[in-house]
Amino acid sequence: MPPIIPTGVPFAQIPHALIEDGNVSHSAVRVYCYLMRRADSEGRMYPGQRLIAKDTHMSTSTVTSAIAILEELGWLVVERSIDALRGGKVRGTLRYRKAEK
Repeated sequence: MPPIIPTGVPFAQIPHALIEDGNVSHSAVRVYCYLMRRADSEGRMYPGQRLIAKDTHMSTSTVTSAIAILEELGWLVVERSIDALRGGKVRGTLRYRKAEK
C-alpha cells in the first residue's frame, strides 16, 4: 500500500479539534494552516499579515479577523512587539506561536 503522504510532499498537522470547532471560521482554519506551515522548530512564526493575505489570497482584514479569532479561542498566541523608544507603544511587528491546547 502506498504511503498516505508521499515522500517529499510538505504538509502541516492540524488538530482535529480545530477543524471541528464551530467557532473557528473557514478563513481562520486556513490562516492557522498557513502559519503552521511557516513554523520553526519551536512552533514560532514571523510572517506579516500582508504576506499571509497575499499567499492565502485573502484580504488583510480577513487575515486580521482570523488571527483575532484564533487568539481569542486559544489556538494561537500573538506576541506584539513593544517599541520602548516610542513610549511603549505596540509596533506593527507581530510574532505568533502555536498555543498549547
